[in-house]
Amino acid sequence: MFYIEYPAFFQDYNFALAIRDMIRGKLNIKSLYNNPKAFSELLEKYIVPNQLYSWKERVKRICNEDFTFSYLAKTLNNVSMEDNKASD
Repeated sequence: MFYIEYPAFFQDYNFALAIRDMIRGKLNIKSLYNNPKAFSELLEKYIVPNQLYSWKERVKRICNEDFTFSYLAKTLNNVSMEDNKASD
């Protein structure tokens, strides 16, 4: 119901998921938990300069490439393939 009642937020969540998967892919991590090096880089390049750069510029700073949905697409494809294997 949330997506029906508040559709403007739906795109925000999609962008957030795509940014998360880009960062995970570029830093080659699944989680920041017990990963102080990755957390430090995220802090330095994305969180701290929050007001200095746009979100797109901060994504490029940490990922060394322009924003793309391709990492999210890869994640969704992997989940889909896992679901297909489970149903076999």
